[in-house]
Amino acid sequence: MKSNLYRRFVVASQSITWLIGRLLKLRFAVEHHPRGLFEQGRQRCLILAPTHQLVLDPFLIMTAMRYRQWRALIPLRTLATQTFDGPLRWFKPLIRIVYRLEGAVELPPKEEQNTLPEKLHGLLEALASGDVVMIFPEGDIGKEALLPIGTFAPGVVYLQRMSGAPIVPMAIWMSERRWPRRRYVVEIGRPTEIPDSLDLEAGANWLRERTLELYKMAKRDDRRGSGACTPRMGRQRRNLMAKAREIMTSDPVCVGPNDTVQAAAQLMKSNHVGPIPVIDGSGQIVGIVTDRDLAIKVVAEGRAPDSTKVADVMSRDVFTCGPNDDVEQVIHTMEEHQVRRVPIVDEECCLVGIVAQADVATRSGEREKVAEAVEEISRPSDRESA
Repeated sequence: MKSNLYRRFVVASQSITWLIGRLLKLRFAVEHHPRGLFEQGRQRCLILAPTHQLVLDPFLIMTAMRYRQWRALIPLRTLATQTFDGPLRWFKPLIRIVYRLEGAVELPPKEEQNTLPEKLHGLLEALASGDVVMIFPEGDIGKEALLPIGTFAPGVVYLQRMSGAPIVPMAIWMSERRWPRRRYVVEIGRPTEIPDSLDLEAGANWLRERTLELYKMAKRDDRRGSGACTPRMGRQRRNLMAKAREIMTSDPVCVGPNDTVQAAAQLMKSNHVGPIPVIDGSGQIVGIVTDRDLAIKVVAEGRAPDSTKVADVMSRDVFTCGPNDDVEQVIHTMEEHQVRRVPIVDEECCLVGIVAQADVATRSGEREKVAEAVEEISRPSDRESA
């Protein structure tokens, strides 16, 4: 920012705005998943990339967080438009005052036809200072009615490439029911980086696909909260409403990202397992490594197993469930992402267990459901098996 004084002013302003934002809960039932994010202290150099539903999105996202989480993110620099349509154009002077108070980075007017470097210069400066920034990849709020998420612009990919900061994808789901309070769910993904092999347009599409997965999760969270998954009578339904913690294998074998793939292979052999979760020093899951990873990325490429690190070959896209999620949700995760094992993490994303297909079949009694899941998982896919 221009000065430390202005920086402190924005921090104070955004703290006050968080308090005032509590009033939005009178109209919106706001929540976010997973819980426990951004509570490990001051966050630096992150790119928050939420989808866009309402003009109030920045304030509702803020309201969804506890103050401790919000405090870890501020000063948050948001890329804000100067182009207003309809009645909003009459309030442009007032909106620009709010921008100034909140430390927003103003996007040049559309009619100026600026290049990406010109449009994103302010955000790049903020990231260089260690701040967290927020950019809406969809741009405008309006989107085709049949699409839950609109087309992503390449600006967010350019921002990540030029700054090196990870992107935190965020998907927003709003319930159709508007009264008395409208449900507003924010599903937050793990920090990620766009593969270098993709150009800007392809990278934007890659990020959109992962954000769409988060949107589906947010939608399921909303359905559970609104009672759409109310238990019905019957033995099969009761079994499916068992919790993941009841069937998971606690304290599963795991490796660290700096362990060698040789050590990972030895653990696979001695424990008779294929996939092994990868956790960092705090116990948070950061990836998963499979016997297939070792075969294709180590053996086939002629790498030395005693010097190649797990971090170099592991899959960073990990699909998890919580210990209180229903077995039905675990099965759905297996089917949707074509995986045979699902790590179970707590609110702080720390690994607490793992559920395999065999656990679902032998401990919940849902052999028919497992058979259906196996059929779905076995369908051809570009994803490496896990």
